[in-house]
Amino acid sequence: MVALYVVGAVLWLLLATTAISLYQGVGAIGAKGPSEQAVQGTVQACHRVGPLSDQGLGYWWICDITVHADGRADTQGVLTRSIATPDQIGQTIELRERCFGEQNTDCGYGKPTSTWGDIYLVVMRFAQYGIALALGISALFHGVLAIAGAPRYARFVERRAQRRKRTG
Repeated sequence: MVALYVVGAVLWLLLATTAISLYQGVGAIGAKGPSEQAVQGTVQACHRVGPLSDQGLGYWWICDITVHADGRADTQGVLTRSIATPDQIGQTIELRERCFGEQNTDCGYGKPTSTWGDIYLVVMRFAQYGIALALGISALFHGVLAIAGAPRYARFVERRAQRRKRTG
């Protein structure tokens, strides 16, 4: 039974990661954190990862870019999730940038997205954490049942029901 939960959890993480990787924006949703800024990126080189990677299931392009932003020097960045492809090498594309850390040096990049794309990301994140939580609670329940044994667990449930009848 435990192996079934492990397989289920791994499959769920792979599927959820894949579904979230389909979102091509930066992920700046809501008022928390830094806002997105419009920048231009020139694609320098790309390599492919897959069929199993931190992007999820399937083959994905990861590309090195040079980021051009008004008012500052050009910087280097990385586009994941197939936001850029090898046929765009040498081309300049419109991107959004969101930076964190001291002096905003830890930046993420994505394409401009619509409100529907942002809603999709929020729903997928809720689903990812919700199902992971449900799997964890269910695994804990079955783990306690396996350790305690079915007869002891049945007596525990029966005693709780009797206490509820007396107090309720």
